Amino acid sequence: MIQTVEAATTKGKTVRIAGVARDDVKLARVEVAGRRVDVDGGTGRFSAVVPIALGRNRVAVTAMDASGNKAERIVLVTRKRDIPEIEFGTYHAVVIGINDYASLPKLQTAIADARAVAATLENEYGYTIHLMENPTRADIIDKLDELRETLVEADNLLIYYAGHGWLDEQSGRGYWMPVNARNDRRSRWVSNATLTDALQALHAKHVMVVADSCYSGTLTRSVKVPERNKAYIERIAEKRARVVLSSGGLEPVADSGGGKHSVFAAQFLKALRTNEGVLDGTQMFERVRQTVVLNADQTPEYSDIRKAGHEGGDFLFVRKDE
Repeated sequence: MIQTVEAATTKGKTVRIAGVARDDVKLARVEVAGRRVDVDGGTGRFSAVVPIALGRNRVAVTAMDASGNKAERIVLVTRKRDIPEIEFGTYHAVVIGINDYASLPKLQTAIADARAVAATLENEYGYTIHLMENPTRADIIDKLDELRETLVEADNLLIYYAGHGWLDEQSGRGYWMPVNARNDRRSRWVSNATLTDALQALHAKHVMVVADSCYSGTLTRSVKVPERNKAYIERIAEKRARVVLSSGGLEPVADSGGGKHSVFAAQFLKALRTNEGVLDGTQMFERVRQTVVLNADQTPEYSDIRKAGHEGGDFLFVRKDE
């Protein structure tokens, strides 16, 4: 006979299964999840710490006596994501990928990167997606104006850009290069100043720009790595955030190196897909940076965006609690 709980719920990666096993004949062994455990000879009590995957788990508890008889109980353990009870708001993403430049060299992976990021954010995080493939400057500015009109204070916005970037060395200003960009016409470029002004005007509390382009570090100022605990998540969720994660500093960045994706996009996607709960922007940066540095001649950067209304918050990637 085995006595133990029938079901349990946890947010941890392990759970302790305890119970009592008795038999008219001498017990030979007790196993929990296929591993033998110690049993108190007098009381028949046992316990074991078992690793638990996300979702529903069936943990078998088996007892065998000296005669070869076997009894089994199944404990149903549900592991939920470790997500604090906080009102995170609604999430939106503008995901831009540009391959087919008319006047600049074409790119190979930008659209594939954008599609993969959009699908991951929609399916695994519940974002409302605005996917833009090969947009013009006017398309990008119009989309930012549309969001300015529709987003509210409780919203969160991620802007992902994969395409060419340009650095004006005289002014130190960086630019995104839409599909209709020409080297000799700034009227077709999207400047950091234009982007910053748009971000400052948005009502959304948390906005993050992820820029996988050359010279994308011109948006950043410094790297900050705060201490992190449960109270930290609650605190930064309350504060306005305007932050940028760039694939490099003031240098060209790779359009390949990550299989079907750029080396940066591959690591960004990996971080999204392996996140089991809440991932803040700084953690995302830490996960992406090391592998990118080891595999490409570029160094990702992360910081608040200058003059965009940042107030000390951070962007939070919150997995759907399925």
